[in-house]
Amino acid sequence: MTQWVSAAMLALVLAPAGNDPPKIVHDEVECVVAERFPRIQARIETSNAVARARVLFRSAGAQEWYEVTMNLDGGTWVGVLPQPKLTLKAFDYYIVVIDSAMGMSQTPEFHPFVGLGAGGCQGKRVTGTLASAAIHLQAPVGAPIVPAGFANAGVVGGSVAGGSTAGASTTGGSATGGSAAGAAAGGSSKGLMIALIGGGAAAAGIAVAAGGGGDDGQSKAPASSTPGPSATPTPTPTPAPTPAPTPAPTPAPSPTTGGLTGRWVGTLNFAPDSHCTWGLGITLDLTQTGANLAGSGVYTVTSGSSAAGCEPVGTTTTYPIASGSVNGSDVTFTFRGQAFDSVTFTGRQSGNTMSGTALEVETNQTTRTGAWSATRQ
Repeated sequence: MTQWVSAAMLALVLAPAGNDPPKIVHDEVECVVAERFPRIQARIETSNAVARARVLFRSAGAQEWYEVTMNLDGGTWVGVLPQPKLTLKAFDYYIVVIDSAMGMSQTPEFHPFVGLGAGGCQGKRVTGTLASAAIHLQAPVGAPIVPAGFANAGVVGGSVAGGSTAGASTTGGSATGGSAAGAAAGGSSKGLMIALIGGGAAAAGIAVAAGGGGDDGQSKAPASSTPGPSATPTPTPTPAPTPAPTPAPTPAPSPTTGGLTGRWVGTLNFAPDSHCTWGLGITLDLTQTGANLAGSGVYTVTSGSSAAGCEPVGTTTTYPIASGSVNGSDVTFTFRGQAFDSVTFTGRQSGNTMSGTALEVETNQTTRTGAWSATRQ
């Protein structure tokens, strides 16, 4: 089937940029705090306007790249990523910028670790984080809405990411730059042109039509530019010149009908260790809003060791929930306190009961596990 490209589009794609490509000034992030929204920041130096800036990222060892758009905040461009879970050890990311002259630059890939609390990133360069955020995430075709190891809390919509730029990452030690046409070396020119239109070139009113299957070697352009409804024949738009219409935003997974809001009472028993052995009564006052979970928990020591440093039986302490999420019947929430770094409850709801496991991380980063259950009051 025939492929055609307008003369104006050919000039846009093939002409070299009139100025140097944009320069990305970015300090590598070496560690991020789990269950917070990382802010990836950069300064962009260019003699042209910035047409598009993005952060591409994936779980360590994964193949597919996800992306978020960077927005200008003061003099800094910022892209906010979803929350890394406590189970995620590391991830990869890099930054791509295209300016209005179609010059493109990108950073090398970086590989930050995920720390359990601020103490888990000690001695490493960290970035700013947010307690809450609304993220529009672009995912590869057919992939889950968020990468493995990241929470879906705060992800308010998603769409299919373009295929040509996400695969252009370099692993070298310096940023790359040049025209957008040169950046797709090794890929098809058809894929590049569609990617450029999706990134902003379509605003100039340029159209592209590309056919699948074999090519007959002939190029066709509109027969005439004379105004009039029948003056210019319309080429068969297969596929369309721009990416397929963005799918409707995918809402975060719906919480269990009725929600978790209310009071839940139950027990938490830690496995014996070399120090304290605790049995706890727990009272959870929960508030569910969409996929987010907030509230507080009251711990009462019901049994345990009398060793020095162990809380005596009858001790009652209240802790706020630092973060929490609901995905169908799956529940996760984390407490933070002065006596420990974090306690994360993971479990499932079934009717008026919940149960699962708990992981406590001490301030010295040692851990212990336990089992919990609670009933709605």
